[in-house]
Amino acid sequence: MNNAEHPGPGHIKERVWYGQNGMEHVRTIKEPKQPIPTLVETLELLMKVSHIFSASLSLTLSHKNQPENQHVKFNIDVKVQNDPDRLFSLMHKIISAQPDWETTLAPRILLGLWHPRFLSFAKANLPYCRRSYIGNSPYIARKYFWNDVDAFSMAFAALTTADGYRLVVFFVPEENEYCIDGFFSSGLEWNARLRARNFSCGLSMSRTT
Repeated sequence: MNNAEHPGPGHIKERVWYGQNGMEHVRTIKEPKQPIPTLVETLELLMKVSHIFSASLSLTLSHKNQPENQHVKFNIDVKVQNDPDRLFSLMHKIISAQPDWETTLAPRILLGLWHPRFLSFAKANLPYCRRSYIGNSPYIARKYFWNDVDAFSMAFAALTTADGYRLVVFFVPEENEYCIDGFFSSGLEWNARLRARNFSCGLSMSRTT
């Protein structure tokens, strides 16, 4: 690859976006080569509508917009290397710049959080966005994220342990969502799956809130 396709090695946090060696010049290896989309570009794609023209019997043309991508949900994987206050403040400015963002865009955004220190900043700067816990620790999920997230994104193997089984069966409400190995399902469905796989851990705890 030439310099325009790959500005050189290095960690993302050590790179700049603009300039001769900036991340704006990075392209995918596979054809057709694509740049890294910015958050602004991604949200514009999510808000995209189709312009449809139809003819009536009187031979007059009517125009209407169809929500081409407005059914798509956006799961954002928030890396722990970020400054949460700065990141979420910038995200709010970008999100709120979209038309009808409060009703058309915000409900479709899910913030995936790895570390509990991001929770307070997410609630302060992006209170309108749903939140999820990303990780493989049922203990951390239960202790730090229990009251503040709408979904849990975890590897299936993490839920096959005694602590994982307890999280699903006894602690997490059935109306909550799980993203297990990349697939979202309800708590009720994963409860049934775990029971079907006979993960009997000898627990007799009742769920508490």
